[in-house]
Amino acid sequence: MHVGHMSPLVSQIRVQRNRAAGEESIKVRFELSIFNLFNSSIVRNKDQTILHPDGGQLQFAHDADIFKGFNTAALMKAQNMRTSPLYGLANGFQGPRNTRLQLTFFFPEAGS
Repeated sequence: MHVGHMSPLVSQIRVQRNRAAGEESIKVRFELSIFNLFNSSIVRNKDQTILHPDGGQLQFAHDADIFKGFNTAALMKAQNMRTSPLYGLANGFQGPRNTRLQLTFFFPEAGS
C-alpha cells in the first residue's frame, strides 16, 4: 500500500493498493487508487486582476516608464482607479475525490 502527499501546498492524499497474482504464463495486476481521499477543497489559485474591469488601464507619462518599475497602488490612487471586487478571491480549487480501478493482464511474449 502506498500513501503519499502530492505536494507540500496541497493536502491531497493518494491511496494506492497493488496486488499481482497469476501463474507463469499470464499475470494479473489489480490496482485501486483514490485521489483526494478526504474530499478537501484546497484553494489552488486566486484572482490576480487588480484593476476593475470597467476602470480602464493605468496611464504612464512615457511608454518606457513601465519598464522602470512602478507602485501599482500609488498609481491607482493618483489616477482614481478602482480595485476589482474579485481581486484576491479564490477562483481555482483542488479537484474532487475520485477513484480509479485498474485491472491489467500481462501475457507472455511470443516465442517465450
